[in-house]
Amino acid sequence: MSALLVAKIVIPFILAYAGVCLLMFLMQDRLIFARHLAVHNLPDRLSLKYLDEMTLDVAPGVALHGYYSPNRDEGAPLIIAFGGNADSAAELAKNLEWQFPKHRVAVFDYRGYGKSTGEPSQKALYADALTVHDNLVAQFKPAYVVLVGHSLGSGMAVYLSAMRKLAGMLLVTPYDSLARVAQQAYPFLPVMLLMKHRFPSYKYMVGNGTPTQIIVAGRDSLVRPERGRALRDITRNLVGYTEIPDVGHNEIRMSPLYEEAFQKALLTLTPTSEGHK
Repeated sequence: MSALLVAKIVIPFILAYAGVCLLMFLMQDRLIFARHLAVHNLPDRLSLKYLDEMTLDVAPGVALHGYYSPNRDEGAPLIIAFGGNADSAAELAKNLEWQFPKHRVAVFDYRGYGKSTGEPSQKALYADALTVHDNLVAQFKPAYVVLVGHSLGSGMAVYLSAMRKLAGMLLVTPYDSLARVAQQAYPFLPVMLLMKHRFPSYKYMVGNGTPTQIIVAGRDSLVRPERGRALRDITRNLVGYTEIPDVGHNEIRMSPLYEEAFQKALLTLTPTSEGHK
């Protein structure tokens, strides 16, 4: 085979591969921060009579919009939740408020989601997690704080837990590294070179003494179960681990087994609380 023929075969392949890599690099923000999939009009369709809205300035010209439960005793324990990449803060807050009536609940939409302004990034969301925590603690003076992190939001919960003293955290379909999640999804791409927002939870879990509960979907094709198991294996203070079989990433919250596991797991981190019986 002549060098010219080889070049005619190889060069188009290289150009096509480079084009795919460039496309993935340019699209990664849309894939990771899928705000176009979040239901922004959801608050209009939900009964939020037990929740108040809150706006928090987190950077010059950037404000987060969220929801919290106002009618709680002074010093009530605080649950701060971080949603998945297509979650609505209103829906998460409503569900948690109903499940844990003796806790104060607070959930904010990420930058660029819902009524929150700004653009999301790993650096920005990490910084926002600290700002949200510090402002809520200063305002409400809770007896203790528990975090809930769903999928993408598990990264913010793990980071925050490494930086602040907490009573515990509950991670649902978490990952040890979002870059490793992407590498499994696109094994033919040099993900480690392309990815800007890696969310290295393993880095912040090593040596982290926060009491931790983990719930994993046994048939998760987005954040595969082995990513949650890998995080479990490096968790220093693992209070509990639950793997719910035969459910996928987007179906886990609809499983009756999940609802029971979620409530039990969070209550082990909040020993003085009671959920709905």
